[in-house]
Amino acid sequence: TSPYPTTKPLLPLQWQPISRDAGRLSVQHPTLGTRWLAAGSRSLVNSAGRAVVLEKKPVSGSLWQLCCITGHQGFLLRSQHAGGHLADMNGQLSVVAGIPRDAFWAGIAPEITSAGVL
Repeated sequence: TSPYPTTKPLLPLQWQPISRDAGRLSVQHPTLGTRWLAAGSRSLVNSAGRAVVLEKKPVSGSLWQLCCITGHQGFLLRSQHAGGHLADMNGQLSVVAGIPRDAFWAGIAPEITSAGVL
């Protein structure tokens, strides 16, 4: 059961960056049109105005991509280490582990180590 009001699949991965500069990344889905902003601080705001705060400030080179982790769909924020954060479209934030350092995203299913609204 998906909480997202759409009959179109979120996969394959078709999110593409529309603008990127120091400390900021916006992405937009070609079908759903949802846009997220990773600000220079630790704030993450979606197009509905809902916000979460990341545990750590995104480091240089962090990457976002639409992904599916054990049934959860959302954005994956990768850090320099083999881990990161998954933020879904409802503003829920999960900490994930087990992401290969060199893998951007290739259908890997990392373990969700914790989840909840921050």
